[in-house]
Amino acid sequence: MNKRDEQVVVLKILSLEDSDLDFEIITEQLKNTGYNLNIARAVLEKEFTLLIQNNIYDIILADYQLPQFDAFEALKLCNMYCPDIPFICVSGSIGEIQAIELLKNGAVDYVIKDRMERLPFAVKRALDEARIKLEHKKDQEALRLSEEKLRDILFSTADWVWEVDENGFYTYSSQRDIDLFGFTHDEIIGKTPFDFMPPNEAKRVAAIFSEIVQNKMPIKDLENWNIGKDGNLICLLTNGVPILDDEGNLKGYRGVDKNITERKYAEQELISAKEKAEASDKLKTAFMNNISHEIRTPLNGILGFGEIIADPDFPTEEKSIYFKMLTESSDRLLNTISNIMDISMLTSGNQMVFRSEFLIENLINEVCEQFRIPCKEKNIILAIEKKNCEKDSKIYSDEKLLSKVLFHLIDNAVKFTVDGTITISCQMNDNELHVVVKDSGIGISEKYKSLIFDNFMQEDNNITRKFEGSGIGLSISKSIIKLLGGNIEVDSEQGKGSTFYFSIPI
Repeated sequence: MNKRDEQVVVLKILSLEDSDLDFEIITEQLKNTGYNLNIARAVLEKEFTLLIQNNIYDIILADYQLPQFDAFEALKLCNMYCPDIPFICVSGSIGEIQAIELLKNGAVDYVIKDRMERLPFAVKRALDEARIKLEHKKDQEALRLSEEKLRDILFSTADWVWEVDENGFYTYSSQRDIDLFGFTHDEIIGKTPFDFMPPNEAKRVAAIFSEIVQNKMPIKDLENWNIGKDGNLICLLTNGVPILDDEGNLKGYRGVDKNITERKYAEQELISAKEKAEASDKLKTAFMNNISHEIRTPLNGILGFGEIIADPDFPTEEKSIYFKMLTESSDRLLNTISNIMDISMLTSGNQMVFRSEFLIENLINEVCEQFRIPCKEKNIILAIEKKNCEKDSKIYSDEKLLSKVLFHLIDNAVKFTVDGTITISCQMNDNELHVVVKDSGIGISEKYKSLIFDNFMQEDNNITRKFEGSGIGLSISKSIIKLLGGNIEVDSEQGKGSTFYFSIPI
């Protein structure tokens, strides 16, 4: 067999024909045209049905009228078992109306036996149409598979794929939309991205998007916050490319949004943690400087005044003055060390609570008595008000810890009040003791009001500040009140004084 013979395509034909002579004419006509035939023949319906069920043919030629079987019935069977194989009716008795009906039902052509020379042309045309139809079907199937694959990819991806028109309205949205926003597909199509953003964010992003659209630029890593159907904020990272027509006119944008909400919150937490760590380092440094100052200053006073008092040649009448200064320095040093011990016990969780029954009036009087002289020296009126606190009113709590809280609050009030009034009031109701320490001092700025109970926090942490102290008195007070099962708050305005409130169960 030569190379030319290898290239000859065998044409597989099924002929439904009861006439031997007509079958021979059909075969000769096709052979004379150059077809290499593999032709099968059927006469009966059962035989024809078995052949189309078990074989694949390139074309089917059917006589119009056979005994107990005709072309319409044969075409019906072909439409059922092999709809893609061209069906040509070859008959000597078919009329025009029947031929048209056959064509309507799926036949590709019909040939009159008196004009059998037309058969090869009809076969060639039918085969060409079948080939084109098959290629189109393959293209359609390939397109379907491609679209199906794309849908699967879009469905499985965590990103949201979208398209908007030249006016910014959504024209396409992938399946991921409902997972991101909670909105259905129909609730997104026809809306703009800005419809899902908070007002300020929409204004910000719209200005950026307007410039991008004006220059027909791609969208690159545009972060934007959106509101889901449940009201929660969602941060998206948007990337997109412009859609242009053949003349370069902008028809819209096609892009992808990635949900970066968790990443943004994690970044914010890292920034917040970094800022807190830096602030904590600054506070600790300031605290160590202040503690050093609070220890060295009174210690130097103790040593210096001690030497003066110990000098036998120093005038006796002046020693009492320096003895008073030595005592004040000693008290200051003792308070500083006590505060450090208290905050260490509280923060480590080792502070024990020893509850007992005691008179609240006695406790307040004893603490206030420690400040009578300092208040007198500064022209401060120290007043005590008792509301619903009878003279013999008793509470069950830790007297020592509660006295420390009162001491720190009154000490703070005296320290930051140049002159004016400090009022301590208490009342008992609903099984709680409510205490208020109010002063007319310098007050606390709004910025520091929420931080004033933190460890080592003072509004002025500079060691050259006007007011002495380690900055842990309020932190100790809050920790003790919490340990006693209560709550402490502050109300203050800079320049107009401060009011501290605390309550504990009795």
